[in-house]
Amino acid sequence: MTFHRAITPGFPRTNSVDVPIQASGCLKEAYRHLSAVAKTVGLSTGVLHTLRAMIHCVRPEKSLTCFASTETLIRLRSGGSERSIRRHVEQLITAGIIVRNDSPNKKRYMVRDASSGEVELFGFDLSPMLRRLAEWKCLDEKLAADISRKRYLRTVILGRLHRLDQLGSAFDTASTRSILRRNLAIEELEVMLSTVADHLDNLVEAPCPTIQAFGDLARPDQAAKELTGSGGQIDRHQHRSETYIPESEDPSKVELQLSTRADTTLLRKVEATCSEAIAFAQGPLQNWDDVHALAWLLAPMIGIDKELLAKATRMHGSSPASVLVLLLLQQGNMIRNTGGYFRALTMGPRATSFDPWGMLDLMEQKGPGAPRCFA
Repeated sequence: MTFHRAITPGFPRTNSVDVPIQASGCLKEAYRHLSAVAKTVGLSTGVLHTLRAMIHCVRPEKSLTCFASTETLIRLRSGGSERSIRRHVEQLITAGIIVRNDSPNKKRYMVRDASSGEVELFGFDLSPMLRRLAEWKCLDEKLAADISRKRYLRTVILGRLHRLDQLGSAFDTASTRSILRRNLAIEELEVMLSTVADHLDNLVEAPCPTIQAFGDLARPDQAAKELTGSGGQIDRHQHRSETYIPESEDPSKVELQLSTRADTTLLRKVEATCSEAIAFAQGPLQNWDDVHALAWLLAPMIGIDKELLAKATRMHGSSPASVLVLLLLQQGNMIRNTGGYFRALTMGPRATSFDPWGMLDLMEQKGPGAPRCFA
């Protein structure tokens, strides 16, 4: 005889609530976005760990209610105390992330009516997470965009500060870098970038020069009028609001010492010696302005940055820096790093003995194909 187990007829088992099939994935997605914006919402890491333990105990195919006991939640979150769990639950309820449905004896369980199929759930309801998924997602995307914008602004500002240091600006870059370590708002970073960019633009504004220094050198009587009556420094005890720099130390007076060379003969010597550079000129060199314009045109082509050329111009004068550019172009491939060599000659340890006119004489004596004669 075969025995069969009797099955009591009743209503089919259905989901306790209308839960979509993809509810499990939605809960995880909601938790991921909530974790990203936890600081904005005001949730700590411990609260998130407790919420993750609750999600682990949920069976989405039946309901979105967590029936796990406090001991189970402590075990799933790898430690903690009952007091901490109760505090975390209160914070989650206050934030509107979960809803607590207490039973008469404070236990968490489910009751089903066999005749009608009605279900009563006692536990932690996680369905509010699905309702707030879109809100957290939008907030997460906004925070990610803000973080990306801040990172971009910080990088651009640090790049501008590095360029200011290279150009020897008086701008206080150290304090600006110190301020950048703070958690600044986007508006503050944009204001800082605007300030740094303005300083850099004022410092780099050195277009193809039209300096009249060599035009004035042909009239040495004008330079003599600028001297004091006795040729001394402060014989008349005149009050000055700015610091007086002797002519021997002022870079702007360097070109005055070259007045004997600033003539047509020297211009023709440059034209004859630097034949490779002259090939790029639109015509014969008429004056020193043409030399300056040609140097500013050719400098980027041989690896000399315009900012570097502008700094060398401020230190040694426009004509010495321009002649050096033409001489380096004449050397061709004999110089491995033209930009670095230009910096070493004009700003390195030998910058105090920088003499492009002597280099021009050596180049003229040894010929256009002469090896590196500037070392």
